[in-house]
Amino acid sequence: MAAARSSRPSASLEHIDSTTGSPAALWACWVDVSTWSDWAGWVVSASADGPFEPGAKVAVVERYGRRTTFTITAVDPGRSNEITSRIPGAVVHMRREILSVTPRTTFKHSVWLEGPLARLWKGPLKARAQGTLAQSMRRLAIRAGSVHR
Repeated sequence: MAAARSSRPSASLEHIDSTTGSPAALWACWVDVSTWSDWAGWVVSASADGPFEPGAKVAVVERYGRRTTFTITAVDPGRSNEITSRIPGAVVHMRREILSVTPRTTFKHSVWLEGPLARLWKGPLKARAQGTLAQSMRRLAIRAGSVHR
């Protein structure tokens, strides 16, 4: 089930990378939240309260010291998933999707904000995410298989 994305997010970041790892290997990294700290540079630890499906909660301890709870809001098995977290006056959306599988598995990670105070959170979001998003995607590509750009 794919999530409907707003056509006008207040702030957004995207990064695309690829790997020779299979889509199944990439998907396994995404849905095993206990391994997020192995590839997501901003995560110290993560745990889910159940299977990786809409409605499940994921508790994350961030490198920045913050504890955040994400809700899994959309899962299209083997293709994409979205998690969200509420912050004062806004919602943070993170969407991960497999874009193509031939000749390499190409994938994208998108982060955006929505809500009345989203513009106020834009600076802190970019400051945190820009530095770690590309590095995290690279680690994920390595974990899923050999990296190719």
